[in-house]
Amino acid sequence: MDETNFPEEIKAKEITMACPTCDGTFESCAQGIFHCGRCGTMKIVRSEDHADVYVPKLVARCRAHIQSVKAASVKDSLRQLGLVEAVFPPSDRPF
Repeated sequence: MDETNFPEEIKAKEITMACPTCDGTFESCAQGIFHCGRCGTMKIVRSEDHADVYVPKLVARCRAHIQSVKAASVKDSLRQLGLVEAVFPPSDRPF
C-alpha cells in the first residue's frame, strides 16, 4: 500500500475501533491493518470508505454450538470461560 494515499486518521497509531464480531477493541498491527485479540477478526482498511473484514471460521462454529446448548450448567460454563462474549457482540448474545 502506498503510504501517501492513506487518510491521516488511519495513519495514527492511537486509533481505536470496536470489533464488529465481538465488540472488543482492535489493535493496530501495521498501517491500515487491525486485529481483535479477543476473537481473531482482522480488518484491512483499503481507503477512507472501504475496509475488508475477515472473521475466523472458528467464530461461526462456536456461535452454532453456543446457540444449540440447552443445559443451564453448560451455558454458565460457556459464559464463565468468556466464549459467549468472544464470538457475539453484546446486542446478539443469546444468554
